[in-house]
Amino acid sequence: MSNVSSLVFNTVYFYIIISIQNSRNFLTNSKIYVAKDKHSEVLALATEIMKTGVKYMDAAHVACSIIAECKYLITTDKRLIKYKPDQVIIVNPVDFIRILEDDDHV
Repeated sequence: MSNVSSLVFNTVYFYIIISIQNSRNFLTNSKIYVAKDKHSEVLALATEIMKTGVKYMDAAHVACSIIAECKYLITTDKRLIKYKPDQVIIVNPVDFIRILEDDDHV
């Protein structure tokens, strides 16, 4: 598969995955819905994130969480948790619950 074909396939695949995930996980308290009109912004940011060694789909998820102004990105991917961007906190579900519990007691 050529680089262009691969990029087109990955872009289409990315939109399908994001569309499915957004339709299932869209939260009413989201600040921004990351839709297809954000394609160039997501792609540019994901490309920058990939330069740090993060894989394409993970980089796309991080980029979407940053563009959506999420405070947390919750994942069980141990490699992704090691990535520490300034704009979003990447955390596993157990640690996220601990954070929520700590916030409730403050």
